[in-house]
Amino acid sequence: MKRLTLVFIALIFLQGLKAQGWGFGFKVGMTQSKLDGPSEQANGNDLESNANAGGFMVGAIFKYKITELAGIRAELLYNQKGTNYNFTGDGYQFLPAQGQPTNTLLTGSQRIDLDISNSYLNIPIMGYGRLGKFELEGGISLGVLLSSNGSGEVEIDGISPLGNPVGVYNGVLEYRFNNTDPRRIGSVAADVVELNVDGQMLTFPKFLDAYHRFPNQVGLDSDRVFNALDMGVVGGINYYWNSTLYIGGRMYYGLSDVTNNNSGYDVSKVDFNGGRRNDKDRNVSLQFSLGFSF
Repeated sequence: MKRLTLVFIALIFLQGLKAQGWGFGFKVGMTQSKLDGPSEQANGNDLESNANAGGFMVGAIFKYKITELAGIRAELLYNQKGTNYNFTGDGYQFLPAQGQPTNTLLTGSQRIDLDISNSYLNIPIMGYGRLGKFELEGGISLGVLLSSNGSGEVEIDGISPLGNPVGVYNGVLEYRFNNTDPRRIGSVAADVVELNVDGQMLTFPKFLDAYHRFPNQVGLDSDRVFNALDMGVVGGINYYWNSTLYIGGRMYYGLSDVTNNNSGYDVSKVDFNGGRRNDKDRNVSLQFSLGFSF
């Protein structure tokens, strides 16, 4: 009975706000996004690429009518953004070997495939205008990073620091970018890879964390890869089937650098300071949604 009373009071409150020009709603949808930034090159060819990654979004809508045809809309969205990253070419890996004080350097032809998924709390604030059943919208959006993960694999046909072949290393990438603690080597044989490095059998983990690439002990002096805040511009169009139900499409173009400059590194050129790069990487995404507004 108490719950029904609270629901009844809430409905009366919302009706009162609606009478003053306020409107509310919710939306769900899918996203296609990627990171847009510079790529390493060799002989004029790109070694890195970023392809679109799929995600989803869900959230609440708040709007205020200035007139019957125009107003201001704000949203509170849980929004997944990401990228499908690939590197193919000559490069290097600093791999943590069991019992070794520093990571072991391997060079050679390598391939890296990494699917990155970042979750944001996005707050877009936009103006909108109605044209019949169509509604145009545009404004700015602020995002707060909630979580950041990556999964994939790496393969390198390794060469030792003395120039001797060591064989192929195949690793599994399990990145938790918000967690700087090193991943420990598993206790079972399936979790490790043994390679002969200059006459010494070394045991490497099969699973690698987000900070294994640095030359010193894993996790030390490593900054988080993705910044806590993201900001960009948004614009889109909605089509209303009726007065409340609509479908919409929107584009987001990031204005801020979403990656920490101290966390960027070259993948092809060995640098014992981590090969730091000061690239500007921005989120770019398309959003398709189904919404209900009243």
